Amino acid sequence: MQTKVPETVQEMELMANDLAREMYSVLEGRTFVTGVLLQALMVLHRGTVRGLPVDAQRDIGFAMAAYAGELMATPHAQPEPRHEAHQLHLAIPTPLQ
Repeated sequence: MQTKVPETVQEMELMANDLAREMYSVLEGRTFVTGVLLQALMVLHRGTVRGLPVDAQRDIGFAMAAYAGELMATPHAQPEPRHEAHQLHLAIPTPLQ
């Protein structure tokens, strides 16, 4: 269990990237319907966030809204008629990217 509290934003992002890689290794090579995979990640996220204090939940909500805006602003964010099954690929950005 990781109990070390990161001291900087960069350290937090590095630790988060390491954890994401560890989670990815469990699912690597499997094929998922994209919507199912994303919904599962949202269930995990929602369950985790709801256990936090209200102020932290609010802060995370604002961060997620900013992320949603970022996704909607991308040039390739055109709605697709349906989502196909995809191989899980890991594309973890570097800190502060």
